[in-house]
Amino acid sequence: MRLVLSGIALVNGLKLKGNAITCTAKQKSNKPIQLTIKKQSKLMRNVQLISLLILLFISLTPDSLNSPEVTLWSLVVPLGLFMLSLRLIPNLRILNYHGAEHKVVVAYRKRLPLTLESVKTLSRVTPMCGTMLVPPIVFLAFILSVLGTVTENLWCHLVLTSILLLLLGHYFMVRGNEIAYINLHRICPLPFIKKSPYKLRSNFLYGLFDQVGYYLQEYYTTREPSDEELKVALICILKLIDELDQTSNN
Repeated sequence: MRLVLSGIALVNGLKLKGNAITCTAKQKSNKPIQLTIKKQSKLMRNVQLISLLILLFISLTPDSLNSPEVTLWSLVVPLGLFMLSLRLIPNLRILNYHGAEHKVVVAYRKRLPLTLESVKTLSRVTPMCGTMLVPPIVFLAFILSVLGTVTENLWCHLVLTSILLLLLGHYFMVRGNEIAYINLHRICPLPFIKKSPYKLRSNFLYGLFDQVGYYLQEYYTTREPSDEELKVALICILKLIDELDQTSNN
């Protein structure tokens, strides 16, 4: 049984989630690596997913009191300052662990050996990263703000937000993100998302989003991990696979 992997970097380690199992690996100074395993019910996973979609829906719903220029600057300025801080702050190990997380997940998805020698050669830039959602979210929020100035009807705003959220989901599936595909298909089994995400077509606009997302990963949200950080990531994913095997056998 193959894992549907997702992950998040921590200050001193990383967290990988596969199916209903989450493994957290942390290493402080020269102490041994601490591993923590947690299992999550299907109900809780669905509640978290729906809550995230509701939060995203609310955050994208345009405010008719704000002009498009105000909306754009309110998105770009804080985001720009945040990215600049990531670029300038030295020894920010969470970015190294972010890169390590990418490398081991890519190795697993490509069915490569989960060894230090194998994962070191892989790129830390991947279309599966959440950073890829930053360009389309900023773009869609600006478009929604422009459309919101045309009418102050709340229902029109809600319909427009729903349509653009579907486009956002389609973009993420085109990127080949199986997590987005499976989760969206679970809560919204519409005909147009029944196809494999790897067969959905891209377009020029998606290509522009890609380039910005890859640039942000390369220079801002990830850094090249050390061998020690890669070892933490490898131990984490191997433990997760072992837990999955034990669960499947029981």
